[in-house]
Amino acid sequence: MGCCMELLRGSSTDEHDLGGVKRRSRHPGAFSSRRGSAPRGRHARGPARLGPVPVAAPRPVAAPRPIAAPRPIAAPRPVAAPRRHPQPSPMAKPSPVLLLDVMGTLVHDPFHEDMPRFFGMSLEELLEAKHPDAWLRFERGEMSSEDFLAIFFADGRPYDVEGFVRMVRDAYAFLPGVEPLLRELRAAGVPMHALSNYPTWYRWIDAKLDLGRYLEWSFVSCHTGVRKPDPRAYTGAAERLGVPPERCLFVDDRESNVRAAREVGMGALRFEGADALEQALVERGLLPR
Repeated sequence: MGCCMELLRGSSTDEHDLGGVKRRSRHPGAFSSRRGSAPRGRHARGPARLGPVPVAAPRPVAAPRPIAAPRPIAAPRPVAAPRRHPQPSPMAKPSPVLLLDVMGTLVHDPFHEDMPRFFGMSLEELLEAKHPDAWLRFERGEMSSEDFLAIFFADGRPYDVEGFVRMVRDAYAFLPGVEPLLRELRAAGVPMHALSNYPTWYRWIDAKLDLGRYLEWSFVSCHTGVRKPDPRAYTGAAERLGVPPERCLFVDDRESNVRAAREVGMGALRFEGADALEQALVERGLLPR
């Protein structure tokens, strides 16, 4: 009986020598000495004993985000008031418009010296020989330059027409001190217009001197058909400018033309040199002191 129990108890495990290493193996079907215990090892079968599963603590609920306050509505931009152009003071005197003679006032006139010298005559001899009214008609725009040159002499004598024209064009020049004065007036913003007795040759003047940089060729007799000192030459200019004659200041080298301007209510100055004219314009407030 004891031998049988020993066989049952003591032969449950054997030692095997595998490569010098003793390992202990369990025969299949061997039982543990503990009653009721589950077989150990990789050959164990049956459900594992499970303990109670811990319950995770609930996550804290995040506090709700505060609702942002609504942005304030921007106040509407104020509508800009319409611009108002500064109105002149009732006491302020409006600036005058300057009306300027050209020949003998701004530009050298070749008639008195250059023409007699070209023909080898004195001024008196030239006045005697020239056509009596061709020049006046030419200035009023009643004939062309070609027609005038063809009847320059009353007796129709021939002359060097091309040389004469070249001499006239070359003789045009600003009188001393005039161009700097015109430049100063333009910088001061003074409106300037030509009021001149002259034919279409005024274009030759502008081509050479560029006088149009400083003034408008507004009232040249070859276009208006009226010569100074006819009162219509002055009143017509004021009407076209849209100003009363009192708003105009006229400058000329001839006393008869200056007197006629004054008779229609214009201010008028006789030209006696650029320096004297500049001083008069300063006194009248057209130029700064």
